[in-house]
Amino acid sequence: MAQYTINLNKEQIQVYAVPGSGLLRVHAPGQSSIIYNPQTQTYVDATNGQPVTLSHASANDEEQLRKELNTIDQWRKDYYGGKLKTEYPLPELKTNTQIIGLADEMDRLMALTHPNEKTFKDRIRVAKLRDTEKTMVAALWDIRNNVLAHNQLNPVVTLSQDNIDSLERIRDKLAQKRQAQNIMIKGDQIFSAQWSDKVLPKVQVMLQRQYSHIPIIDENRIYRGVFTGESMLKALVKDSIIEMDTGTRFEDFRPILDYHIRGNTSEQVVFTKPQTSIAKLAEQVANHRDKHVKASLFIVTASGKPTESVQGLITVWDLPGEG
Repeated sequence: MAQYTINLNKEQIQVYAVPGSGLLRVHAPGQSSIIYNPQTQTYVDATNGQPVTLSHASANDEEQLRKELNTIDQWRKDYYGGKLKTEYPLPELKTNTQIIGLADEMDRLMALTHPNEKTFKDRIRVAKLRDTEKTMVAALWDIRNNVLAHNQLNPVVTLSQDNIDSLERIRDKLAQKRQAQNIMIKGDQIFSAQWSDKVLPKVQVMLQRQYSHIPIIDENRIYRGVFTGESMLKALVKDSIIEMDTGTRFEDFRPILDYHIRGNTSEQVVFTKPQTSIAKLAEQVANHRDKHVKASLFIVTASGKPTESVQGLITVWDLPGEG
């Protein structure tokens, strides 16, 4: 049973999530345990289920307490609905999620730069940062671990927004040093297909290795389309194509697999240059997301044009903060 702490009117109010019920059990000084129902925003006695009113000091600020309890309830809905990556609910949830996410992003960026260093602290030691910046990043990692270790509403240590802004600038500095060519899957290492290839053997490998995309690349290394489970399913339903056997080739699905080139899907392929910074790629993902379009695959060509031969491939999951 998850436990949280609300500090209200110099009181510490303990709140417990009641598994599977959608209810919150509230313990406050001077009052026996009560149950809060977020749907009706009412309280009942935990022992007999009868409606009760607050009798402790927090009754002086009942609206604030209700707001805090509703915050916890909304977090639970978001977390179990898959919208949040962290299971640490806080009214300062945004701040603490930033701390965790920022530290993890920096760890991934430094791991890309220094793959032989095994720990975060080792990667900080060799990172191309000023000593003061290294100190800040090391402190961020300690605070991240502190937040993760304390499943409570108010963490023992946190960061001001100014600190977070400074750390985000350091994160961007690290990202600018890394380019698409540093993280892309290169040339013949790309798992791809040609129009003449049979579909089923490729799909078997796709499932075994948990690949999300099979780009279609012709004999001249030009990108022609992409096979994904999601886009194919949509197109199959839309076009009523329901038969596929051992002889089926990607050519049979050409009208479906070039959706990405024609722009007729919410899942977009983006072409980019080898010199594009990781920070720029992440910015493009965010811009697409703001337009309710998913940039899910980057194709790297010499100058970022789709008419050029493919040099590499990057999925969104390869970017810091997205995996």
